[in-house]
Amino acid sequence: MAPGTPSPWKGALRYKRKGDLVELATALGITEATENSSKDDLEEVIRTHLLANRTSLASDPNWQGLYTSLDNGEKRAARGSSNALSPDSDGSDDSPATGKSPRKHTQRGSKLVPNGLSTPLRQASSSTSGFASQLSQRTKRSFESLADAFKAGAKDAREEAHDVANEVSSAQHALTRRVSQTSRRVEQRFTKGFERARAYLSNAEHIALLLVILEGALLVTAVMPTKRVELGGQRSVSNFVKSGGKSATNNVPHWTVTTPNFWALLTFVFWRPIVLWSAWTVALPALAAHIITFDRKHEPSTLTFSVVRLALISILTHTTFGSLRSVPHVLGVAAGEVREAASSTVLGSITSSIRSLTSYDFVVPHVSTEVQLLTTSLMAAFATYEVIASRPRASSRA
Repeated sequence: MAPGTPSPWKGALRYKRKGDLVELATALGITEATENSSKDDLEEVIRTHLLANRTSLASDPNWQGLYTSLDNGEKRAARGSSNALSPDSDGSDDSPATGKSPRKHTQRGSKLVPNGLSTPLRQASSSTSGFASQLSQRTKRSFESLADAFKAGAKDAREEAHDVANEVSSAQHALTRRVSQTSRRVEQRFTKGFERARAYLSNAEHIALLLVILEGALLVTAVMPTKRVELGGQRSVSNFVKSGGKSATNNVPHWTVTTPNFWALLTFVFWRPIVLWSAWTVALPALAAHIITFDRKHEPSTLTFSVVRLALISILTHTTFGSLRSVPHVLGVAAGEVREAASSTVLGSITSSIRSLTSYDFVVPHVSTEVQLLTTSLMAAFATYEVIASRPRASSRA
């Protein structure tokens, strides 16, 4: 049988489950059969429909098994009714003809024996022989009837066993088909999911986006302050033990749950490292990726984004450019004036203020330099690999 082709229906209706009967009624186009119908009603409706449409459905291989079971059931019912309505064999032996034979022999015996002494003996012998003959005939007919009953019962049992075997085989095929269909659907979904993941991760831009999101999540997790929520009362264990564990007001021990403090979202301390990280390592590299691109369609370059980001992180973390440490200023130093005095000039104050607002030192304690360099190096490596892999070949140019 081809995959997906429905298996033929077979087996007796009384051995089928209600769900199978509903499915069978739907396949036959019976509209009055619903899930709310009882199992007996479903069997009656389906049996009536099959008998009414025998000429058009009996030749269909999908329904031949059902008609075979219906015919077997009718034959068993007919045999049972014929056995129940068969005449009693005892009544046939009490006919007047069999009762006259002893009287005839009695009359003949009375003529042969003049004294009449042997007449009662002959009558008793004739009655005994007639009774024995009737008893043997009744016994023979009883055994024959019993043998016929055993044969009919054995045939019915074989037919019942055949119907049950067909029903079990049909249920097994249905279960195998459902398992096969389910496994095939799971395999198809897994294959589609794998292909989608492979197609998504085969793009350097997507990889760079995922790494930036990962780094940002680490930063937010590190910056977000937490608070402790205590459940239960606080009471020393020694007092609890001394009191015999009987306390109606306090619970020992108590639980402490650490949760984020969402009030920090309204503070400048929370947003400062996030804004600095976004400006230095996301916004500026993204601007450079839109400006410096070697693509003919002038698409943003992931490789430019990675290179510029790597350079900015190296400068901000390994030089004094993004540090809070003050740099000596020599501009405006007069003769005989020391450097400390020069640092208190207006330009030095402005520079210190700007550095205190834009310094990358507010980011490094939360996300280490090694993590940022690692993620940016991965971006650059995958972007370089994509450029090399997608480069047109010399043969294709020709």
